[in-house]
Amino acid sequence: MTIAISDTTANIGTAASSADSRRGASRSDAPVLAARALELRFGSIQALRSVDLTVDGGTIHSVIGPNGAGKSSLLNCLSGFYRPQSGAVLFDGKNITQQSPHRRASAGIGRTFKASKPINL
Repeated sequence: MTIAISDTTANIGTAASSADSRRGASRSDAPVLAARALELRFGSIQALRSVDLTVDGGTIHSVIGPNGAGKSSLLNCLSGFYRPQSGAVLFDGKNITQQSPHRRASAGIGRTFKASKPINL
């Protein structure tokens, strides 16, 4: 699973997305993407507990951990596929916690899923 942030790809030599121009060139010192105190539960299972994350523009991060550690749950919250019970997701300093995945994608947050079988072309 991969999550792409357009500012990051733009700064490492890949063509910038059109979302860069919509967001505008001037930004404060706020991180490009941030999670603040994210909490996510599935019934009695707590997948995320008080997760904080900061991603600055021009940087590359990875999320690693054993099976069941909450990596996919975190990426699903960041990309909008899951809504956390509490906490906030910030993109360019704006709270996007309640935005749908397609609104986040149009703003510059992209996500892919792991292919479970080969695609025949």
